[in-house]
Amino acid sequence: MGLFDKLFGDNKEAASFMEKLLKAAAEEKQKEKEAREAARKEEAAKPAEPAAETAQELAPAGTYWGEIMPAEENLVSFKGNRIEYFNGIFTSEFPEYRIEMVHTTGRAEQYTFYDGLRKALVVEILPASSNVKKVRRDCEAAGIPYLRYYYDHDGWWNVRSYVVSRTRAALNG
Repeated sequence: MGLFDKLFGDNKEAASFMEKLLKAAAEEKQKEKEAREAARKEEAAKPAEPAAETAQELAPAGTYWGEIMPAEENLVSFKGNRIEYFNGIFTSEFPEYRIEMVHTTGRAEQYTFYDGLRKALVVEILPASSNVKKVRRDCEAAGIPYLRYYYDHDGWWNVRSYVVSRTRAALNG
């Protein structure tokens, strides 16, 4: 005597219906499993796509801002955090300077470039919502070049060439 016979007793029609329903559910489950396996195999057989978006979906290199991410390395496409991004650019592109970084109030960093003992440049990395101006005013009063880069401003990518050229221009006076 089956489970459905016990549940439905003499009602053979209901027991038969439930057995058919259970069989159909099991078949559907098997089909879903086979479909998932086929999809997995198909995905595995596809050639690996590059991690970055295709060139069609990217703005041309040299684009600093806009709705579409530039093809050039930028703060968003970089595989790391903003500190690693800016540290990497500053240390590799400006090895002639001693560069010190400190975390300032909130979610910001301040980089000071030294040429010997002389402060050659102060750079702040800030959120777009920041309204701090003290460092900028202090640098202006002391005659020290000053820059700021916003790390979360919509449509502003901080592409590597932009950061390098802007920083170099500030260092060269």
